[in-house]
Amino acid sequence: SNYKFNGFEISFGYAQNVRKTMTVNPTVAVNSWKNSEGHNNVIIQQGAFKNTPMKAMGVGVYKGYACVWFGQQADTYPAPA
Repeated sequence: SNYKFNGFEISFGYAQNVRKTMTVNPTVAVNSWKNSEGHNNVIIQQGAFKNTPMKAMGVGVYKGYACVWFGQQADTYPAPA
């Protein structure tokens, strides 16, 4: 990514011994974050993140990992072709 600004990341992953063999179900990851107060506060911009507007988001899912990255500045870089 060419995004050069600060942000916040939340991650979900399976135990180390199965990360390489299992695939994350995105619904399971999102529900896990929603059920965690700290992770959910990032998503809905509440709690410590109430005055931290997020203007960009990146998502990655690979095998046993899922990550969402929230940025405070708009991403103006063109989308890949």
